[in-house]
Amino acid sequence: MIKVKAYADLTKYITKEQGKFETNFNNKGKEFTVEEIINYYGIPREKIQIILVNGLHSDVKTVVKDGDTVVFFSPVGGG
Repeated sequence: MIKVKAYADLTKYITKEQGKFETNFNNKGKEFTVEEIINYYGIPREKIQIILVNGLHSDVKTVVKDGDTVVFFSPVGGG
């Protein structure tokens, strides 16, 4: 399994439960790119500002496998 986490307005793409920000992607032992996971969940690419894989900055071409954690952050604004 690959753990997928999303924050801010991206949570709605990975789970139907309000307040929950993570889910497991059953990769069945196969490797996937981050881009394939984004496409699977239907997350618009332009809504993702930061991608982390196992705590390291990554991009859509990064390959992930069993036991990895992928985290998506949307752009944030502040004042």
